[in-house]
Amino acid sequence: MIDMKKKLLSTSGSKSPLTSQTVTLSGFPVVITRKKIKHIHLRICPPDGELRLSAPLHISLETIEKFITHKQSWIKKAIVKVQNQKFIAAPEYKSGEKHYFLGQVYTLRITEITVKSGVILHDDFTMEIQVHKSVSSEQVEKILTAWYRKRLKELIPGLLDTWETVLGVQTLDWGVKRMKTRWGSCNPIKKRIWLNLELIKRPAICLEYIIVHELTHLLEPSHNAHFYSLMNSFMPDWRNADKLLKEFGRTGINSLY
Repeated sequence: MIDMKKKLLSTSGSKSPLTSQTVTLSGFPVVITRKKIKHIHLRICPPDGELRLSAPLHISLETIEKFITHKQSWIKKAIVKVQNQKFIAAPEYKSGEKHYFLGQVYTLRITEITVKSGVILHDDFTMEIQVHKSVSSEQVEKILTAWYRKRLKELIPGLLDTWETVLGVQTLDWGVKRMKTRWGSCNPIKKRIWLNLELIKRPAICLEYIIVHELTHLLEPSHNAHFYSLMNSFMPDWRNADKLLKEFGRTGINSLY
Protein backbone atom coordinates (compact mmCIF):
# COMPACT_ATOMS: atom_id res chain seq x y z
CA MET A 1 0.00 0.00 0.00
CA ILE A 2 1.37 3.39 -0.99
CA ASP A 3 1.73 5.94 1.78
CA MET A 4 0.56 9.24 0.29
CA LYS A 5 0.03 12.74 1.60
CA LYS A 6 -1.37 15.56 -0.53
CA LYS A 7 -1.27 19.32 -0.28
CA LEU A 8 -2.06 22.17 -2.64
CA LEU A 9 0.64 24.57 -3.75
CA SER A 10 -0.90 28.04 -3.98
CA THR A 11 -0.77 29.93 -7.25
CA SER A 12 -2.00 33.36 -8.24
CA GLY A 13 -4.52 34.42 -10.84
CA SER A 14 -6.78 31.93 -12.58
CA LYS A 15 -4.26 29.10 -12.70
CA SER A 16 -5.25 25.84 -11.02
CA PRO A 17 -3.29 24.91 -7.89
CA LEU A 18 -0.55 22.34 -8.32
CA THR A 19 -0.97 19.12 -6.36
CA SER A 20 2.00 18.03 -4.27
CA GLN A 21 2.12 14.43 -3.03
CA THR A 22 4.50 12.78 -0.61
CA VAL A 23 4.69 9.16 -1.71
CA THR A 24 6.90 6.25 -0.67
CA LEU A 25 8.21 4.59 -3.85
CA SER A 26 10.76 1.77 -3.85
CA GLY A 27 11.52 2.60 -0.23
CA PHE A 28 12.12 6.33 -0.85
CA PRO A 29 9.84 9.14 0.37
CA VAL A 30 9.33 11.27 -2.75
CA VAL A 31 7.67 14.70 -2.97
CA ILE A 32 5.87 14.65 -6.33
CA THR A 33 4.55 17.81 -7.98
CA ARG A 34 2.41 17.66 -11.13
CA LYS A 35 3.23 20.26 -13.77
CA LYS A 36 2.61 21.01 -17.44
CA ILE A 37 5.89 19.42 -18.54
CA LYS A 38 6.82 16.56 -20.86
CA HIS A 39 9.48 14.75 -18.86
CA ILE A 40 10.13 13.65 -15.28
CA HIS A 41 12.60 15.82 -13.35
CA LEU A 42 14.23 14.47 -10.19
CA ARG A 43 16.26 16.47 -7.66
CA ILE A 44 18.15 15.39 -4.54
CA CYS A 45 17.86 18.33 -2.17
CA PRO A 46 20.11 19.32 0.73
CA PRO A 47 20.71 19.01 3.54
CA ASP A 48 19.00 15.66 4.12
CA GLY A 49 18.83 14.32 0.56
CA GLU A 50 15.09 14.80 0.12
CA LEU A 51 13.74 13.53 -3.22
CA ARG A 52 11.68 16.10 -5.12
CA LEU A 53 10.17 15.01 -8.41
CA SER A 54 8.28 17.04 -11.01
CA ALA A 55 6.04 14.93 -13.24
CA PRO A 56 3.77 15.52 -16.25
CA LEU A 57 0.11 16.01 -15.31
CA HIS A 58 -1.20 12.73 -16.70
CA ILE A 59 1.67 10.32 -16.05
CA SER A 60 0.72 7.39 -13.82
CA LEU A 61 2.13 6.72 -10.37
CA GLU A 62 3.24 3.31 -11.63
CA THR A 63 5.36 4.95 -14.32
CA ILE A 64 6.92 7.24 -11.74
CA GLU A 65 7.69 4.27 -9.51
CA LYS A 66 9.40 2.50 -12.43
CA PHE A 67 11.50 5.63 -12.98
CA ILE A 68 12.52 5.68 -9.30
CA THR A 69 13.30 1.96 -9.33
CA HIS A 70 15.44 2.34 -12.45
CA LYS A 71 17.42 5.17 -10.80
CA GLN A 72 17.57 3.45 -7.39
CA SER A 73 21.32 2.86 -7.36
CA TRP A 74 22.08 6.45 -8.40
CA ILE A 75 19.59 7.83 -5.86
CA LYS A 76 21.20 5.97 -2.95
CA LYS A 77 24.65 7.27 -3.86
CA ALA A 78 23.36 10.82 -4.42
CA ILE A 79 21.57 10.91 -1.05
CA VAL A 80 24.72 9.82 0.78
CA LYS A 81 26.76 12.37 -1.15
CA VAL A 82 24.39 15.23 -0.31
CA GLN A 83 24.19 14.23 3.35
CA ASN A 84 27.98 14.15 3.62
CA GLN A 85 28.50 17.52 1.97
CA LYS A 86 29.82 20.43 3.99
CA PHE A 87 27.72 23.35 2.90
CA ILE A 88 28.99 26.89 2.72
CA ALA A 89 27.76 28.98 5.63
CA ALA A 90 25.61 31.95 4.73
CA PRO A 91 27.90 34.97 4.29
CA GLU A 92 27.52 38.02 6.51
CA TYR A 93 29.13 40.40 3.98
CA LYS A 94 31.71 41.78 6.40
CA SER A 95 35.37 42.65 5.93
CA GLY A 96 37.63 39.62 6.20
CA GLU A 97 35.18 37.14 4.65
CA LYS A 98 36.22 34.97 1.72
CA HIS A 99 34.30 35.35 -1.55
CA TYR A 100 34.89 33.79 -4.96
CA PHE A 101 35.12 35.19 -8.47
CA LEU A 102 35.85 32.87 -11.43
CA GLY A 103 37.41 30.27 -9.15
CA GLN A 104 39.71 32.65 -7.31
CA VAL A 105 39.16 33.35 -3.62
CA TYR A 106 39.23 36.99 -2.53
CA THR A 107 39.23 38.60 0.91
CA LEU A 108 36.37 41.05 1.30
CA ARG A 109 37.14 44.61 2.36
CA ILE A 110 34.34 47.12 2.96
CA THR A 111 35.32 50.76 2.54
CA GLU A 112 33.20 53.87 2.94
CA ILE A 113 33.04 56.44 0.15
CA THR A 114 30.91 59.44 -0.77
CA VAL A 115 30.60 58.71 -4.48
CA LYS A 116 28.92 55.83 -6.33
CA SER A 117 29.16 52.36 -4.77
CA GLY A 118 31.08 49.66 -6.57
CA VAL A 119 33.31 46.58 -6.48
CA ILE A 120 37.05 46.57 -7.20
CA LEU A 121 39.35 43.54 -7.46
CA HIS A 122 42.93 44.18 -6.35
CA ASP A 123 46.16 42.36 -7.25
CA ASP A 124 46.54 41.13 -3.67
CA PHE A 125 43.29 39.17 -4.11
CA THR A 126 41.26 41.64 -2.11
CA MET A 127 37.67 42.30 -3.16
CA GLU A 128 36.90 45.86 -2.18
CA ILE A 129 33.26 46.86 -1.94
CA GLN A 130 32.86 50.62 -1.78
CA VAL A 131 29.72 51.69 0.01
CA HIS A 132 28.14 54.74 1.55
CA LYS A 133 28.38 55.19 5.29
CA SER A 134 26.33 52.95 7.58
CA VAL A 135 24.91 50.59 4.95
CA SER A 136 23.48 47.26 6.07
CA SER A 137 24.88 43.83 5.20
CA GLU A 138 21.80 43.35 3.01
CA GLN A 139 22.75 46.42 0.99
CA VAL A 140 26.34 45.18 0.64
CA GLU A 141 24.95 41.87 -0.62
CA LYS A 142 22.82 43.68 -3.21
CA ILE A 143 25.85 45.62 -4.47
CA LEU A 144 27.96 42.47 -4.80
CA THR A 145 25.14 40.45 -6.38
CA ALA A 146 24.50 43.17 -8.96
CA TRP A 147 28.23 43.22 -9.77
CA TYR A 148 28.33 39.41 -10.07
CA ARG A 149 25.33 39.51 -12.41
CA LYS A 150 26.86 42.22 -14.58
CA ARG A 151 30.17 40.38 -14.89
CA LEU A 152 28.48 37.08 -15.75
CA LYS A 153 26.34 38.74 -18.41
CA GLU A 154 29.51 40.19 -19.93
CA LEU A 155 31.01 36.71 -20.32
CA ILE A 156 28.00 34.83 -21.70
CA PRO A 157 27.51 36.40 -25.19
CA GLY A 158 31.01 35.53 -26.44
CA LEU A 159 30.75 31.95 -25.21
CA LEU A 160 27.31 31.58 -26.75
CA ASP A 161 28.51 32.87 -30.11
CA THR A 162 31.46 30.45 -30.10
CA TRP A 163 29.54 27.34 -29.08
CA GLU A 164 26.39 28.03 -31.11
CA THR A 165 28.66 27.98 -34.16
CA VAL A 166 30.31 24.72 -33.06
CA LEU A 167 26.97 22.99 -32.35
CA GLY A 168 25.10 24.52 -35.28
CA VAL A 169 22.31 25.84 -33.04
CA GLN A 170 21.00 29.23 -32.03
CA THR A 171 19.25 30.43 -28.90
CA LEU A 172 16.44 32.94 -29.12
CA ASP A 173 16.79 34.10 -25.54
CA TRP A 174 18.97 33.59 -22.47
CA GLY A 175 19.06 34.87 -18.92
CA VAL A 176 20.72 34.71 -15.53
CA LYS A 177 18.96 33.90 -12.28
CA ARG A 178 19.46 32.23 -8.94
CA MET A 179 18.67 28.51 -8.99
CA LYS A 180 18.78 26.30 -5.91
CA THR A 181 19.07 22.92 -7.59
CA ARG A 182 20.44 23.48 -11.09
CA TRP A 183 23.40 25.10 -12.77
CA GLY A 184 21.38 25.75 -15.89
CA SER A 185 18.19 24.91 -17.76
CA CYS A 186 17.01 24.80 -21.35
CA ASN A 187 13.64 25.09 -23.06
CA PRO A 188 14.25 23.43 -26.46
CA ILE A 189 10.90 24.58 -27.83
CA LYS A 190 11.40 28.26 -27.00
CA LYS A 191 15.18 27.92 -27.56
CA ARG A 192 15.81 29.69 -24.28
CA ILE A 193 18.44 28.89 -21.67
CA TRP A 194 18.89 30.05 -18.09
CA LEU A 195 22.23 30.09 -16.27
CA ASN A 196 22.78 30.04 -12.53
CA LEU A 197 24.25 33.25 -11.09
CA GLU A 198 26.53 31.11 -8.89
CA LEU A 199 28.54 30.16 -11.98
CA ILE A 200 30.38 33.50 -11.81
CA LYS A 201 32.05 32.22 -8.64
CA ARG A 202 33.29 29.00 -10.26
CA PRO A 203 36.27 28.56 -12.60
CA ALA A 204 35.56 29.87 -16.10
CA ILE A 205 35.62 26.37 -17.62
CA CYS A 206 32.55 25.53 -15.49
CA LEU A 207 30.50 28.31 -17.10
CA GLU A 208 31.64 27.17 -20.54
CA TYR A 209 30.71 23.57 -19.75
CA ILE A 210 27.20 24.47 -18.58
CA ILE A 211 26.63 26.58 -21.69
CA VAL A 212 27.66 23.65 -23.91
CA HIS A 213 25.46 21.33 -21.84
CA GLU A 214 22.37 23.52 -22.22
CA LEU A 215 22.98 24.20 -25.92
CA THR A 216 23.25 20.45 -26.50
CA HIS A 217 19.70 20.15 -25.18
CA LEU A 218 18.59 22.07 -28.28
CA LEU A 219 19.70 18.98 -30.22
CA GLU A 220 18.68 16.35 -27.65
CA PRO A 221 16.23 17.31 -24.86
CA SER A 222 16.86 14.20 -22.73
CA HIS A 223 19.88 12.99 -20.79
CA ASN A 224 20.26 9.81 -22.82
CA ALA A 225 23.06 8.04 -24.68
CA HIS A 226 22.63 10.34 -27.67
CA PHE A 227 22.97 13.42 -25.47
CA TYR A 228 26.21 12.24 -23.89
CA SER A 229 27.55 11.15 -27.27
CA LEU A 230 27.01 14.71 -28.47
CA MET A 231 28.71 16.11 -25.36
CA ASN A 232 31.70 13.83 -25.93
CA SER A 233 31.93 15.06 -29.49
CA PHE A 234 31.59 18.78 -28.77
CA MET A 235 33.54 18.96 -25.49
CA PRO A 236 35.61 15.80 -24.88
CA ASP A 237 36.85 16.98 -21.46
CA TRP A 238 33.40 17.91 -20.13
CA ARG A 239 33.63 15.34 -17.33
CA ASN A 240 36.62 17.14 -15.84
CA ALA A 241 34.68 20.40 -15.86
CA ASP A 242 31.68 18.64 -14.31
CA LYS A 243 33.86 17.19 -11.55
CA LEU A 244 35.43 20.59 -10.88
CA LEU A 245 32.02 22.21 -10.71
CA LYS A 246 30.79 19.71 -8.14
CA GLU A 247 33.92 19.82 -6.00
CA PHE A 248 34.61 23.56 -6.09
CA GLY A 249 32.78 24.95 -3.09
CA ARG A 250 29.78 22.75 -2.27
CA THR A 251 26.45 24.55 -2.51
CA GLY A 252 24.11 21.58 -2.46
CA ILE A 253 23.22 21.83 -6.13
CA ASN A 254 22.80 18.21 -7.21
CA SER A 255 20.35 17.57 -10.02
CA LEU A 256 19.74 14.51 -12.16
CA TYR A 257 17.46 16.28 -14.66
